[in-house]
Amino acid sequence: MDTKLYNSLRKSIIFKDVSEVNFNEIVNEIPFRILDYKKNEILFFEGDDCNSIGIVLDGEVEVNKGLTIGKKVNITKIKAGDMFAEAVVFSQHHKFPATIEASSDSKVLFISRENIVKMCSKYPDFIEKFMGILSTKISILNNKVSLLSMKSIRHKILFYISKEGKQDKNGHLSIKIAKQDLANKIGVERPSLSRELIKMQDENMLNMDGKKITVICDINEYLI
Repeated sequence: MDTKLYNSLRKSIIFKDVSEVNFNEIVNEIPFRILDYKKNEILFFEGDDCNSIGIVLDGEVEVNKGLTIGKKVNITKIKAGDMFAEAVVFSQHHKFPATIEASSDSKVLFISRENIVKMCSKYPDFIEKFMGILSTKISILNNKVSLLSMKSIRHKILFYISKEGKQDKNGHLSIKIAKQDLANKIGVERPSLSRELIKMQDENMLNMDGKKITVICDINEYLI
């Protein structure tokens, strides 16, 4: 493995806390494969078999769920250093529940289910890290399910900002995101989102300044 790939893998979420000795053993003993993908290339379609986890070494991939023909909802984006399929690979059916697509030219390293099991058996610090990542991902997915199950666009907007927004000096939650990206995140059409945001601004629930959206109402009052 060349130095650049070694460093990218070492900094990845799954290996960054593994001891140097154990990491070097893993790199030398565990077989893996590295594949390159062009922007918009599909890595896996929804329903494809899953027998490996993927670690993004360079670029970015996204997880998209198809709702109707021509419409998709972005579940999450996976940047360099993050991984995907860690839960699916150990599920009962081993099927991808969504489509994995490269959102930029990307390089992905794959480790098979069998070799993940070997690493968990041999390296205690690895399994501790792996289980922690799984717990975090499950929590994130639960929030996403809650978001997508909401029927009101207003509730979806407020719920998303309550989870992803940052508090400003006035104690208000704000987020900086393009309207199309927000529409994809919460699973609505861009025009519908824009209309609702304007209504909420007219009702003094939020302020908009370019890509920045600041909620000035009590979010909890609307999400209870």
